[in-house]
Amino acid sequence: GGIEPKGACSTDPDTEGYSDLISLQQALDESITDGSGEATTFVLCPFTTYSFVDDLSRPLDPIRIDKSNVKLQCGSDGASTNGCIFAGGSRHLEIGNGSLEVVIQGLRFVGSTGVSVTVDGSDSATSASFIDSHWQENEGTENLLIRGPGMGEGPLPDADDPTSSPTDEDDDALFPPDDDDAVPTSSPTKKDGMDDDLANDDFFQFDGRFLQNQGKQCGTNVCGSGEYCCNKSCSICAPDGDFCIMLECDGPGVSVQLLGGSSFVDNAVAKSVVVNDGGDLKLHETVFLGNEALDNVVSTIDGIIAITDSSFEDNRHAAVTGVVFVDADSTLMRNDDNFGLYNEDAAGADPKDDRCGGIFVATSSCEDSSADCEGSCDKFKAKEPPIRPPCISVWDDLVNTIRTANEAERGATIIICPSTEFVLSTGEGGDEDKATQPVMITTSGIKIMCGQDGLRDNDCNIAGGYDHFVLGGTQISVEFSGLTMKASTGLASVIAAADSQSEAIFTDCLWVSNDGSSAITIYNQAGRNGYDFVNRQAPDTDRSIYDILPPAQGSMRVTLNFCDFTDNFVDQAVIVNARGDLSVSDCRFTSNEGQASAIGVFHDGSISLKQSCFDGNSGEITGSVFIDTSGSSNYDVKNNFGKENKVKSSGICEDISLGSCDPLTSTCTEESSAGCEDFDATSCLASGYDGPTALPSSEPTQAPGPGPTPSDCFSTWEGLQAGVIAAGLFNEPVITLCPDTLFEVPPSSPIAITVSRTTIKCGTTGSRTNGCTITGGEEGAQHFIIRGSVTDVTFAGLTMVGPESARSDLSKTSASIIAEGSSSASATFIDCEWAGNVGLAVVMITAPDNDGVRETERRANARGLAVNEDVGLPSFRGRAMTVSFRYCLFSDNDVTSGVVTNLAGKANFFDTQFLGNRAIGTTILNLFNAFVSLQNSCFVESERKIAQGTVFIEEGSSLGSNSDNFGVGDVVGQTAISPEGGNTCADIFMEGVCIGTFEPCTGFCDDFTATSCRAAKAPLDPLTPTPSPPGACFSDWRELSNAIKIDPSSEYVVCSDTTFEVGPGDFISLGASPKKPTILKCGKTGHTNNNCIIKGGSMHFKITASAVLSGFTLETSSYASVLVSGDASDMVKFLRCRWNANKGEAAVIIYNEDLGQPIVDQVSPNDLRRPSGSSSGVEFQFCHFSQNDVSFGEVAAFGSEVKVDFSAFSGNEAEVGSVVMLAGAT
Repeated sequence: GGIEPKGACSTDPDTEGYSDLISLQQALDESITDGSGEATTFVLCPFTTYSFVDDLSRPLDPIRIDKSNVKLQCGSDGASTNGCIFAGGSRHLEIGNGSLEVVIQGLRFVGSTGVSVTVDGSDSATSASFIDSHWQENEGTENLLIRGPGMGEGPLPDADDPTSSPTDEDDDALFPPDDDDAVPTSSPTKKDGMDDDLANDDFFQFDGRFLQNQGKQCGTNVCGSGEYCCNKSCSICAPDGDFCIMLECDGPGVSVQLLGGSSFVDNAVAKSVVVNDGGDLKLHETVFLGNEALDNVVSTIDGIIAITDSSFEDNRHAAVTGVVFVDADSTLMRNDDNFGLYNEDAAGADPKDDRCGGIFVATSSCEDSSADCEGSCDKFKAKEPPIRPPCISVWDDLVNTIRTANEAERGATIIICPSTEFVLSTGEGGDEDKATQPVMITTSGIKIMCGQDGLRDNDCNIAGGYDHFVLGGTQISVEFSGLTMKASTGLASVIAAADSQSEAIFTDCLWVSNDGSSAITIYNQAGRNGYDFVNRQAPDTDRSIYDILPPAQGSMRVTLNFCDFTDNFVDQAVIVNARGDLSVSDCRFTSNEGQASAIGVFHDGSISLKQSCFDGNSGEITGSVFIDTSGSSNYDVKNNFGKENKVKSSGICEDISLGSCDPLTSTCTEESSAGCEDFDATSCLASGYDGPTALPSSEPTQAPGPGPTPSDCFSTWEGLQAGVIAAGLFNEPVITLCPDTLFEVPPSSPIAITVSRTTIKCGTTGSRTNGCTITGGEEGAQHFIIRGSVTDVTFAGLTMVGPESARSDLSKTSASIIAEGSSSASATFIDCEWAGNVGLAVVMITAPDNDGVRETERRANARGLAVNEDVGLPSFRGRAMTVSFRYCLFSDNDVTSGVVTNLAGKANFFDTQFLGNRAIGTTILNLFNAFVSLQNSCFVESERKIAQGTVFIEEGSSLGSNSDNFGVGDVVGQTAISPEGGNTCADIFMEGVCIGTFEPCTGFCDDFTATSCRAAKAPLDPLTPTPSPPGACFSDWRELSNAIKIDPSSEYVVCSDTTFEVGPGDFISLGASPKKPTILKCGKTGHTNNNCIIKGGSMHFKITASAVLSGFTLETSSYASVLVSGDASDMVKFLRCRWNANKGEAAVIIYNEDLGQPIVDQVSPNDLRRPSGSSSGVEFQFCHFSQNDVSFGEVAAFGSEVKVDFSAFSGNEAEVGSVVMLAGAT
């Protein structure tokens, strides 16, 4: 045992390890096991790529382990973040017969074209564990092949050998015919030393999924008539219908475990990603993400499999027998706490999961997992992924990973771990040889994201050093999303040095406090007399725009969307574009300084600059943007806004300066005819811009204070745009439209709502009778866009009318309202009307483009609802926001998708009417795991062509409520898909499994129940609850919420014997100040005997300040019943409250959002970063937590002082504990 001799690693002098394959294999061959059972450890050098091809690109032999008690690990601690990569070739690793207790820890297997790893136990017992091991972007037949008894030993077919056929379904080398005689010859024994988390000797279970064929071999036994093989591992036959003893027993076969966050990501194989052929396979905390397989993702033939706490997402497989297939001669031991989402079989049957949605257990003989198998489906049941995909948190690991991709000339999706800070060095004492090397990208298809969703809020920072990223090569395409890059001192944070056929796209990125020559330089390195940006730092003389020589060849294209540049003090310009193609949209430049200020375009470069904002920038030759027009520069600038930008010299403008520069005289002059172009927007239209701006002089100005006063109103669209921006300075801004006013919307001039609790209303009362009409707009969002994580946005009393034009181009997105906020965002429309709108939809609920889940447009294509087809759905990613409608009217709209198109969002309709609308899709179209709820709403003379039902709910989407709704006069086209039996569904159609685009579809039709329209009319003052007499109580959830919103520091009583059914995202916010708590009681006495029940929804209450709740029973929330999000100055008390049967993460979460991070209903407490300050104090007195089934704890407290007195916890299930104290909580 012990550590084998090895050399010092050049990549980490503090580590001794093996840096090449030859020395590693030699050491493995020469090692001697001393019989003590102690593992002989072989350390691989960190941040090293081991290539499995020679100089002529021929595959090398795999590393082979033929001894027991061998441990092969990456770096001194065996962590995958140390970056040890087995790359390329056909095969990476083979573990031979008789090798017991082999451990592989922290390795990455990339780019194989055959079988990446084989564990062979065909002749004698073999066992291996893979810990924190990862397979990514491999091709060939399998990533991991387990060969059990009877498989036979010998070389595997080589994917690079033209004589082999790895895709042949009759390939006996991989899938031999069933051999009933190939069974162990010795009696198996119960497995010793088994992981308690993976086996339980007292586990008894019977389920139809364990049924096997009668008269078949069962281990060393043969089941007779009336028996089935319930446990092949232990050779146990049981009478039909009897229980099965689920033990695990040893035989002379092969046992493999994958543990510790191992993963398979973006692999494409000709069979299955993992093939277990006659072995005993355990998958624990293992991730399968984005793989493609011509068979199943995991296949078990004649073997045993247990899967626990694992995740299967976004995988595609041709076989229609489940994500995981277990044949009739195999045993499924466990399927516990596994998660599945967006897995698809060959039919693309369901965007949420394939038709099985989990593990298919065959009960009849199947030929290569074919579709004619008989069996049962054991679904994945976890609500959230129990394990996250791997990510990178070490800079050298990032550098080496991309270097490996460059050498293999293949793309890679690289996830940076949230809350990561890479600190780069410029070298000790200015010694550039010791400087941290930038990431060099020279191949196409590289995508670098901050977190799984690529959002800046995930807090991925790159700080210091000379340069951060250098892009070179030809015809490359790379993407960056959510990164923050700061404090670079070299030529640029990003050097875009590739050719004119290349492109880099940056989304939601931030550059701050960089002080080199620029933040981004676009310059084709091949055109500067051999100057090599990759291997040489920029000389100190390159510090002026006059030092920028013309590139001999065109430079690359750089696209910037939703990016910010702040406090950069550079020598040339924040962005330097020399003969490149620059596109900037929805970006903000704030308080930057450079010779050419924010953007300098030189030497025939081109620029597209749209909907961007420049605030407080300064330069020597321009205040914001300089475009050298002396050559053939092209520029397209529109809808940009600027203020307080300054120019240090005279005669050059503060906005867009057009002119030419002379390097000999070091001067720049304006173009004589049009030397200056002003920004054309009157306010900032960039998404998320919260900065102040001046109101137009024609509108009343807002004095400092709590916000616009009720007497102020807006009468023009331009004034309203400016007012929305200005209102962002205040908390809970209220924007009032002047009554009896027609607002004409210019083309492409929607108003973006990016501030929470914004209210836009018609007149002081917010009633439609006040006569505020909005009309116009063209392609794109016509009227309003809702973006970001905004909550409680309210529109009241608005009438929105479409433009007087022909139907919009189906290839473009057009809607009066585009609600593209994050999954935590929410908006409500009260007493609003939409009439005569045309385009894709009237209201489109969709996830933002950068919200992190893979492209779903292909799934829409499979259903015939694709871009440029009949309906024209846009591409989108991620989960969408919650939108509610009350007292609203949709009339005479003509759209190509749905009047309301709900893509992965939550839509709630109350007292809303749909009259005479026409849609190619249908009236309310719900796709991609959407949620819809309808109460007291009416549908009259709705016309549709494709979808069944006035309300269509795709499989995987859900219906929350269908209560007292009415429909009449529905018209349906002949091409509509039909429910089972072929009958037409007029009301709500809940889809089943559909094969093909318009074939008859199995589904369920849920009828409207009302015999007449019961939609209530909106009150004349819909935003103000009717005053209650003294001593009155509340029995309506919305009325209670509105009352608390108006006066959060009062006492409110809920009527006795009241049950509130809470919809998703419909929680009530409590709290006004630390000293004036919101008091909420059940009945006058505040006692549980008064029977006030609050049930359903993701949350019931969000408490932001001090509050007291007394006597409530809170049930069946799906995330956390109560979120206490205030700081240490607040105190929250719960008196005589009960939490029953809640699910999700916790019953109560205590977490300071202001000093931590925003919480949305998908965030696990495990993923929350420690708040930088204390949270609210919380007291529980005479409370009871019972029958809650949560994944964390009944109470999860971060940095809070918690007091629990005279309270009980009974019958709860939680993975951590009842009261979990974290981050310094007491």
